[in-house]
Amino acid sequence: VNGATALLVDFANNRVLLSTDSGSNWTPHAITGGTSCSDAAFTMGIYAILCIGSDTIHISTDGQNWSTASLAPSNFLSSVQSLTAANGFFYISGQDSGGAASVMRTADFISFENVFTRAGSTVYDRAELTTLQSLLP
Repeated sequence: VNGATALLVDFANNRVLLSTDSGSNWTPHAITGGTSCSDAAFTMGIYAILCIGSDTIHISTDGQNWSTASLAPSNFLSSVQSLTAANGFFYISGQDSGGAASVMRTADFISFENVFTRAGSTVYDRAELTTLQSLLP
């Protein structure tokens, strides 16, 4: 959610549903080349979608036109669980090649930084609300 703009991922059809009027109307937009797309996140004017089936992250500045990020999630995690955003960063969580829980962060999908690793653990999500928000009136 970004003000009056909301973005939902349609997992079954590899597309997003975009609303620019606080959820009154929704327009579908295809995620070309993405399969099993699940998580959506927004920060710093960038929308991002995680597509585990195609091992891709798709990014957009308008929620309508999407491009594939240059690095695949498997470049830094062997098993990806989720994509979230907070404080100007995108966070990708999962397991590293040694099976440890790991969280990577990026602001640009070009460089990534490991911000958490713990052996013998599982990490699924990182979420942060700066204000109370709801899609329901």
